[in-house]
Amino acid sequence: MNGITRLFAATHFVIALVGGVLFAAGCGGRGATSHLSAADRAAVEAEARRQSEMAFDTLAARTERLRRITFPLRRAALERCPEKVITPAWGYSAAVTETLPEEYRHGAYSQYGLADRPMFLFITPGSPMDIAGVRAGDVVVRVNGRAVRDGKRGLEEVSKHLDRAEVGRFELLRGEEPLQVEVTPTRACGKPVSVLSDSSIN
Repeated sequence: MNGITRLFAATHFVIALVGGVLFAAGCGGRGATSHLSAADRAAVEAEARRQSEMAFDTLAARTERLRRITFPLRRAALERCPEKVITPAWGYSAAVTETLPEEYRHGAYSQYGLADRPMFLFITPGSPMDIAGVRAGDVVVRVNGRAVRDGKRGLEEVSKHLDRAEVGRFELLRGEEPLQVEVTPTRACGKPVSVLSDSSIN
């Protein structure tokens, strides 16, 4: 259900952290050691945070584009899809901090406050989740009356609760505001869809 791992594998970004100050500090001196002033360390850390935020923004934009393409394709494939691989289609990806690659963690925390509580991080435009009013950044408290634990195990519980459910009743937190949302999934082919970026196409 949770396709976020595949999305990360298909959308790989390399963050170049600022290392020039470290290199420069080691050149021209007598030894190979380098020493950063407090101001330099703060600048490096600030740049690392900025790079993480930029990387997460890029990931979010590419994920939305990917989902806009793949969601209707999976719906259209129903006629040719074996019944055993037809699944409920909710239109979300959820995450906790430990399931995100390191380079995106500060960006996700900065934008949505992602931590150890399972959170809907990406919502597919036009999907049942989107139509019901679920938003990126909503924290999952309960699913169909069952409390959701923190961490990766809680994330797995969300997926398990929704795997074959005909309706999803969610208790969410949006900031400090508690919300109750009911979502009826559509049906879609469960076979994975990949979108390749190739400049030679078109």
